[in-house]
Amino acid sequence: MPLVVLDGIDSDVDERALLHLYNRLVEVQGTLLLTSRLSPDAWSFSLPDLSSRLRSLPNVTIDPPDDELLIAILSKLF
Repeated sequence: MPLVVLDGIDSDVDERALLHLYNRLVEVQGTLLLTSRLSPDAWSFSLPDLSSRLRSLPNVTIDPPDDELLIAILSKLF
C-alpha cells in the first residue's frame, strides 16, 4: 500500500499530475498526505475535478503550541 506525502500543496503544483496521482492512489488503495499553510477552502485549483476531490478529503488544523505544551516539552527534554 503506497504512501505519498506532498508538502506545501498551496505553492506551484502541476494540477494534472496531482489529479492523476490522486486517482492512481485511489485505485491501489494508497494514502495521500497533503500539507499546506492554507486551509483546503483557500486552495485555488483550476481543475474542478481536482478541487472537488481534495475538498472532500478530511483535514486537520495543527495550531502553534501554547506555553503549557512548550513547558512540558522543555521539561521532558531537560
